[in-house]
Amino acid sequence: MTMLIKYRKYRSPDFLDAARIVRDVSKRYFHKDIRTVEGRKFWRNIQSLKKDNIANQKRLFTIIPIKIVAEHNSKLVGIITGKSDEVVMLFVKPAYQQRGIAKELYSRFKRQAIFQNAKRIKVKSSRFAEKFYQKVGFVRTGPEKDLHGLPAIPMEAKMR
Repeated sequence: MTMLIKYRKYRSPDFLDAARIVRDVSKRYFHKDIRTVEGRKFWRNIQSLKKDNIANQKRLFTIIPIKIVAEHNSKLVGIITGKSDEVVMLFVKPAYQQRGIAKELYSRFKRQAIFQNAKRIKVKSSRFAEKFYQKVGFVRTGPEKDLHGLPAIPMEAKMR
């Protein structure tokens, strides 16, 4: 049975659902890779949906210009955000992974980046997402680095 997924621009009422996706995916896949005490504290704050953390995250979220969501039955199942030349985050609920949703979110992001004259798109990939990014045209551009206590792999895709 084919699942009907709708893609659209992010709207501010989506924030809490988007934050839950980030929390759930990061808890599931990043926990074992956090290297530092500061990293644990940073990711605990990201994963916390307490009032003070939500206000701070919402403020940071509003400055990111490109935000696209995926919905199934009017519920958010995925999100991609970034600037014209950089993917800041791409998350899909675990139950919806391996269904082409991340690929379609990235495709729509890429179209916006091309429209904004980007010559390349960068990403700091997690170990978990590295294979996905390679499949959609990214290559490593340097050694693994630390990003808030997590290993981050610098990658880049050139626009054609």
